[in-house]
Amino acid sequence: MKINKIKNIREVMFMMTQERFAKMIGCNTATLSRWEQGHFNPNLKNIIKIIALAKKKGFALSYEDII
Repeated sequence: MKINKIKNIREVMFMMTQERFAKMIGCNTATLSRWEQGHFNPNLKNIIKIIALAKKKGFALSYEDII
């Protein structure tokens, strides 16, 4: 089974619900759910938001960590 990186980041690193994480990065929960299920990948703008949020929390993430 493939571990979904975005879901793992959200649950382990940020310890946030889908609703809260989606709000923090400026997307809706349906979009976040599609990313977590592997149907779509976030665009570069959203990847940058996730990386910036991680940096604010004291974590270092790269593009490869998310996709």
